Amino acid sequence: MHIIDFTDPQYRELVEQKIRSGDEGLYETVCLRKDGTTFSSEIQSQSYVLWWAYH
Repeated sequence: MHIIDFTDPQYRELVEQKIRSGDEGLYETVCLRKDGTTFSSEIQSQSYVLWWAYH
C-alpha cells in the first residue's frame, strides 16, 4: 500500500506534489481510517536508494 491510499481525497494532490518534489519536510494532511472516518496527521517522507537496484 502507498500513503496515497490512506490520504483523504481532498489532500491527495498535495501529498503527491510533496512526494514528486522530493520534499522531506514535515507537513500536515488528513488521513482515512479503515471505516472511512478521517483524522489529522503529520507526514514526513524520505527518499532513499536501494542498493540492490544498482547490482
